[in-house]
Amino acid sequence: MLIRQPLFSGSFYPDDPKILKGMIDNFLHQASVPKLKSKPKALIVPHAGYIYSGPIAAYGYKAVSFFDYKKILLLGPSHNFSFYGIAVSPFLKWLTPLKETDCLTLKDFPFLKENKFIQESFQIHEPEHSLEVQLPFLQTIFKDFVIFPLIVGDLEVEEGKKILTSILDEESLLVVSSDLSHYLPFNGALKQDKVTLDAILDLDLERFLNYGEACGKIPISFLIALAKEKNWFPKLLKAANSGETQGGRDQVVGYASVVFI
Repeated sequence: MLIRQPLFSGSFYPDDPKILKGMIDNFLHQASVPKLKSKPKALIVPHAGYIYSGPIAAYGYKAVSFFDYKKILLLGPSHNFSFYGIAVSPFLKWLTPLKETDCLTLKDFPFLKENKFIQESFQIHEPEHSLEVQLPFLQTIFKDFVIFPLIVGDLEVEEGKKILTSILDEESLLVVSSDLSHYLPFNGALKQDKVTLDAILDLDLERFLNYGEACGKIPISFLIALAKEKNWFPKLLKAANSGETQGGRDQVVGYASVVFI
């Protein structure tokens, strides 16, 4: 059986399951989020080391923890490869220190095999951290679910939106993994992240593409286009940067949790 191993346990997050579970539980306990009246459709959450971005990601995961989902569509950028299209994970299970989670593949979506923008790739998925770091949070808040992990390369927004629309259903949650600005001074990061988040919250795709900064810019652009078409409403739950959570303020990375209802 093809099982993706947790390459980033012990670096981005603890490799001891008790310590990891305790850390996530503490993050969720500290995140103050009112119960939403409508079931969320999507999240934007950060993907840095847990000591930096975990407290911010917890806001998004706490917001969806009150609801039930059977399928989690994970969408993130590639930090290791440049390519065109979307890479599907070939692994049948993804492992973390907490447990294994079943993974959907192209066999579950045969119509995607005919899509010229879709490829299946061990090479792209195995060394990528942006989706792996989301899984322990998901395993903590949900009991019975499967994941469909997708890494996004360069691709036109309209094509990405069409692919997401063909996959999502009423039992799905779309999780877009992205940090915001990278390595700006503290005050500069605050200003830049506000520009980025204001464009997302206004569902202004053109402004986001022109002025936003995020390592997951293309996946977020897909979500903005999808939200506008489906009348999803974005709500900012929490924004901060690494200068506020852990580390110095000379060069910081921005994070945010945004829920779409």
